[in-house]
Amino acid sequence: MRALLFALVVLGIGTGLVRAEDARIEGMAVNGSQNGKPLAGAEIVLRGGEEGALQIVANTVTDQSGRFVFDKLPTAPGLIFLPGANHQGIHYPGSRMRLQGASSTPFVKLTAFDTVAVANPLVADLHEIDIQIQEGTLKVTETLTINNPSVTTYVGQADSGSSLTTLSLLIPDGFERVTFHNEFNGRHFMLRDKRLVTDVPWTPGKREVKFSYHLPSEDGKGPLEWSVDLPCKTYRLCVHGENANRFACNLVRAGGPNQSAIVFESSEGIVSAGHIVRMQPASQPTSLIVTLRWFVLPMLAGLIFFTAGFRIFRRALPKQASAA
Repeated sequence: MRALLFALVVLGIGTGLVRAEDARIEGMAVNGSQNGKPLAGAEIVLRGGEEGALQIVANTVTDQSGRFVFDKLPTAPGLIFLPGANHQGIHYPGSRMRLQGASSTPFVKLTAFDTVAVANPLVADLHEIDIQIQEGTLKVTETLTINNPSVTTYVGQADSGSSLTTLSLLIPDGFERVTFHNEFNGRHFMLRDKRLVTDVPWTPGKREVKFSYHLPSEDGKGPLEWSVDLPCKTYRLCVHGENANRFACNLVRAGGPNQSAIVFESSEGIVSAGHIVRMQPASQPTSLIVTLRWFVLPMLAGLIFFTAGFRIFRRALPKQASAA
């Protein structure tokens, strides 16, 4: 354990360290894909340091019962430990912890999962597109609640560019300034052929992906299109701002016509991957004033011609009488 103490000193947190012979972390690693079967021979990695600066300080291997121990651990105010298990190339971190004194012996259960590369299990519980109408631009925010309902970790397959892809999201043409609301996603997604793609492994459970971008607001442009990239339980499109009511969509409209936010939503049932959602300005109904104008003008013109003709006819009557 001297190597551990040395590593912690190098990390800059050696001041105030107390070598506590009884301070230890015990735990067990299990396979969540096999009903919690003990994970024998798995590498367990221990990270340590201050918040935001954790680095690997020790590692060990589980025994036949899936158990592991890190003993003779130092303690110090602000010192954090984070154990994690490696299985089939994926790291599964546990919970961060602080050791409370020499007699501290927390027990950690680490759950890892088998990996799959085919039969993508991912579904979107919710895909919401929020559109804010601003001067000269549309600010679009997409929020996806992505669920892996299986008991395996999806690692994807190599695409045509020979790189692994686990999720690919199409963005409408003309987008600008893509910004992720979560730093982790911002580091792991990249733009490729008008798509946001990532190779991040998807462990079982739910995860939110949220990002924003801008689209030019141009009159007369074609419809905006979004591709449903995962089977989706609820697909929702909301439009906010002045004249939001002028937009139409191939989803079902929800709510009344006079609300400031116009909402379109998928009907009952899962929206299949590959479905295209389209939104464009709807043709506006002709106003009553415009309708009356085009109806009254011809009537006025006809009345003018009739009046002029009648006057000419009356003027001609005395001349005809005198001639008689």
